[in-house]
Amino acid sequence: MTAPRHLFTGSVANLRDLGGLRTACGRAVRGRRLLRSSALLSLEEPVADALTSLVGGPAVYADLRTDREIDRDGGPDALLARGWAWRRLPVTDLPADRTVEDSAPARYRRAMPDYVRAARRVAEDLTGGPVVVGCSLGKDRTGLVTALLLHWLGAAGPDIGADFELSNDRVAAGRHLLPPRWRDVRREIHPVVGAECVAALAVADALVPPERARGEFAALRAALLVDAKNITGTTDTTRAGTEEREESGAWTSR
Repeated sequence: MTAPRHLFTGSVANLRDLGGLRTACGRAVRGRRLLRSSALLSLEEPVADALTSLVGGPAVYADLRTDREIDRDGGPDALLARGWAWRRLPVTDLPADRTVEDSAPARYRRAMPDYVRAARRVAEDLTGGPVVVGCSLGKDRTGLVTALLLHWLGAAGPDIGADFELSNDRVAAGRHLLPPRWRDVRREIHPVVGAECVAALAVADALVPPERARGEFAALRAALLVDAKNITGTTDTTRAGTEEREESGAWTSR
């Protein structure tokens, strides 16, 4: 797997561009088109400007948080002020009885129809331009939705699982940038497991069989896939302008 580009590491937790990730057919995901992140809240003006510039203008922010989370933590005001579209696609995978212990695989299976619904809507938006997918932490819900999109694009299971697990380090490194309730180190943040994500894709295949997905997401593949021979790495797909922004401290890459 080509290492995804981590963006704005000093200002936004767990934001990365999935451009450059290869598919089984020898193609690669177009850069600056599909990004994933924690909640894009309270962005500083230079960061909101730089993100908007990076994706070529106002884009779509696909927000997987519930109404309760939005009421508590707020919306993407800085992006809305710059003309972004706020696509609210609430997904919850928590049990009705919060006192019941529930494993991540069980939550993923239970909520898979909602994940598929959200991913289908994001796929529609992606045919028209860039989309940033986010939830509170940018790991479970965001990870499953982007995993579905990568799966429908033809990415290999191990690469999808590897990207899923990258969120563990990125959330830990940017914990102070998360929504307020998650900054408290006494609140446990459970790590995600790539193998559990890949196993969940089999559940999705029962809802959207691969033969149907090939036809349904043909437009998505046409919009997002490019010849992998033209990409030497994810960094190269988003290289333009990095020197000026890095010098200004607006964002960094790893």
